[in-house]
Amino acid sequence: MKTTLVLLTLILGGFSFAQGQKECNQLPYAKVDTKAEAVGDLNGIIASTLPKSLAEDGSHEAVLKMYVDCFGKVTKLKIEKTDLDDANGKWLWNVIYNSEWKPATAMKKDVTSTVFITVKINNGEVEATVQ
Repeated sequence: MKTTLVLLTLILGGFSFAQGQKECNQLPYAKVDTKAEAVGDLNGIIASTLPKSLAEDGSHEAVLKMYVDCFGKVTKLKIEKTDLDDANGKWLWNVIYNSEWKPATAMKKDVTSTVFITVKINNGEVEATVQ
């Protein structure tokens, strides 16, 4: 009887602990009150690690699509369109994937949302636009 009572207590305690944790495995919200935004200057973050080949090599453009979850973590990042070579595409993917974000909000709660970023690089000058 004591063993059953102890097991029941542990199981119920586990349920209440799991309910207290914030979950974020949600589909992205289509309509949000405030959009997700990068923490810090996204142009500066990209420019600070810009490969030398891109700093001296004409103009390039890339369009990326990603989710920013309710914790501000980048997930499901995909390069939709680019004229960058594979190495520079991987560099840009890593920079964006590891960037910090403030999540979107809906009804005063942090939510997952879809974010598009257009990155233009013209002779070392970076212009990143978040939509």
